[in-house]
Amino acid sequence: MIKTYNYNKFTDLLNTGYATRCYLSENGKVIKAILSDVKNNLTKDEILFWEAYVNICFGCTRCNFKTLYRNTGNNYNIQNSLYSDDEYYKELQSRLKYVNINYIDTNIFTIKENTTKYFDFICLGNLLGCMGNKDQVKLLNYLYDLLKKGGSIYAYGEVFNNFLPTELSVGNRYSQQVTHTSDGMAYYSKYTKKG
Repeated sequence: MIKTYNYNKFTDLLNTGYATRCYLSENGKVIKAILSDVKNNLTKDEILFWEAYVNICFGCTRCNFKTLYRNTGNNYNIQNSLYSDDEYYKELQSRLKYVNINYIDTNIFTIKENTTKYFDFICLGNLLGCMGNKDQVKLLNYLYDLLKKGGSIYAYGEVFNNFLPTELSVGNRYSQQVTHTSDGMAYYSKYTKKG
């Protein structure tokens, strides 16, 4: 979406998607429109996934499923996003033109079996917040060998119910930097490989 849309169109579509999350047919129309626009930036497998998602979720009125947008209630505000600044968005859009992102679809603990590459960045989304403390540390230790020197792992969580490991719990392998969102609802954690 960032490669395809200007800032205003991007934020309008996100806001429309969140605002219509309870109206499945409207939400489906938004996703179909986005998919149609961004196809040139997707692989065949990614296109098949999103087409199947739309067909399953929005083609059956009696199906129970989780929508793409969770129930954010009044807490959702695009201004809390990293993309809320027009200049930052344009800079990011420009940088994405030349970046080559490698995506590996695998079990998180079998990545080493599926690649021989080393990474500058690994983005875990909210995965650490879904794991117990011991598994979080186990995963960070496992991923350490996949990072280039100075490489970083990014994770986020909600302040109310997620815990991210601290420098104390990951020992001397990583330094940690935590940034809270402007609304205080979530935080982002960056683990940078030492040594």
